[in-house]
Amino acid sequence: MNFFKDKFKSTRNYLFDHPKLRLVFVYLGILLGAAASAFVFAYGYKTFVAPIEDGVPNIVTGGASGVSQIVVKICELCGVPVESLIGNTSIGYIIQSAMYVIINIPLAFLAFRKIGKRFAVFTIINVGLYFLFVNILPTSASEFFYTSSINLTDDLFVRALLAGICTGLSTGIAVYAGHSAGGIDIVSIYVTSKKTNATMGRVSMIINAGIVAVYTILSCVQDGNPGFINVTIYSLVYFFVSSVVIDSLVIRNKKTQLQIITENVELPEVLITYFPHSATIVNGRGAFTKKDKIVIYTVLSSFEVKRAIKIIREVDPTAFITVTKVEQLVGRFYIEPHK
Repeated sequence: MNFFKDKFKSTRNYLFDHPKLRLVFVYLGILLGAAASAFVFAYGYKTFVAPIEDGVPNIVTGGASGVSQIVVKICELCGVPVESLIGNTSIGYIIQSAMYVIINIPLAFLAFRKIGKRFAVFTIINVGLYFLFVNILPTSASEFFYTSSINLTDDLFVRALLAGICTGLSTGIAVYAGHSAGGIDIVSIYVTSKKTNATMGRVSMIINAGIVAVYTILSCVQDGNPGFINVTIYSLVYFFVSSVVIDSLVIRNKKTQLQIITENVELPEVLITYFPHSATIVNGRGAFTKKDKIVIYTVLSSFEVKRAIKIIREVDPTAFITVTKVEQLVGRFYIEPHK
């Protein structure tokens, strides 16, 4: 184990001494993240959301793909026979995914202007890879779930659960890699960057619920059959599961309070040197030791906590630390913007 730790440390030090090579590895890691995110989303969509199987109802999707479904419905209501082209053939994926890409163009412009240039570029790459994967993945990749003993043809609840996990995992991978999976993810990240207490999963759930409501109304108008509401309910399950997975994986906007009791008066300076957050110091006294101490209160992003504790233990191995999740924060709090 020590051998691998030493190798990792020496490799990291080497890359820090060679910034251009380090940047290449950073971009390569983001690209691999984009490919993994796009593949998971494409597979989940093609297998659980809208499989190419006769008689298998599709789950209503949200985000950009949900908007594209609404566009198709509006075209049908206006007399343009788009759905007759889609049917249950691969043409449907080409039309649907093409609309998905087109709708993402203005969202990518929003990302480029308001979030970050690198974020926008790799988001576009992610969307492009999704278009590629969803059209080249063979039907046999999803047949297992419909022709075997599992047979999810009529089990919309299980399909909604699995689709939600795939979509949430796709978003989580993308955000961890430093970009997004496109669509509503871009809007969610923009909103959470402006609203301190908002989470990506919650914002996505609200927007997607609105999209499904519009799609359901259009479907009822077109078909005159309220039975479609059954599919809508399972679609909402899909969005709920997806939002839960997203909020479990994306901790960028989650905050944690640290309360540190120490005798080292230099520790506050160390903390504000390593982290872009301030702290509050309260003078105290140990009840047992009768020694003077200071109590440091600081709020960090959740992904910073592990590193903070490591630094605190290096400065003062005897420091007493409590970690508390922050449910709501009012006031200024700095979060490093996307690049």
